[in-house]
Amino acid sequence: MTDHILRARQSLWVQSLDETGCWIRLATSTEGRLEVLTGTGVHHLVTEYRPYVAGQARGVVITVPAFNQLFQYAVHRYVTLEVDGEDNDAGRWAVLLSGVGHELDPAVPDDRLPLNWPDALVRRQLYIPAMKLAGSVAHPCN
Repeated sequence: MTDHILRARQSLWVQSLDETGCWIRLATSTEGRLEVLTGTGVHHLVTEYRPYVAGQARGVVITVPAFNQLFQYAVHRYVTLEVDGEDNDAGRWAVLLSGVGHELDPAVPDDRLPLNWPDALVRRQLYIPAMKLAGSVAHPCN
């Protein structure tokens, strides 16, 4: 796949990211905005995540307290995680990962939980497969 470079407003060069570029940037961050459709419309929840790769399965996992409303709206529904950041060369990037949320078995270990996190019985893990993955990076024009 060839990258497309476009001249954008505000003196920026915008370049689309391929799948590898998206995963590299997802791996450098731990926080994003999860977009979910609720009974009162679309809501954005800031949450921590971790990339999840096992065989052909690629996506992200979000760990939340067991009684979080996120599960009411995200499990078995199409959701989008938006993550943004800045590369070392000052390029601002954004990656969108979308898929249908699934709950992981609570017995699956999560080594990124803080030591004071409650035990596995009071947490849930939401897995979002990368059904759609897209991103771009914007660099200032010289």
